[in-house]
Amino acid sequence: MSEKQAAANCRWAVPTLFLSTPDWVDADDRPWSCLRDETPHELESTNGCGTCVRWEPRSRTAGSFGDASDHLPAQPCFLDILL
Repeated sequence: MSEKQAAANCRWAVPTLFLSTPDWVDADDRPWSCLRDETPHELESTNGCGTCVRWEPRSRTAGSFGDASDHLPAQPCFLDILL
């Protein structure tokens, strides 16, 4: 059985809130962003993820944020700083 293509399980989709300033400011209106290209692209809707030809499955191996295999920069989460 193949996996359903969605933003939540795409390698390139990230919550907009995780992006650097000022990109995360629109997180309320556009909760998902695509990092497939050099600059983040905020998604108006995630409906297109279901048919996107550039969709790739997210890695199933557990890794820490900022691993070499991760496409996000290694920055601590705000809650990690508090704990």
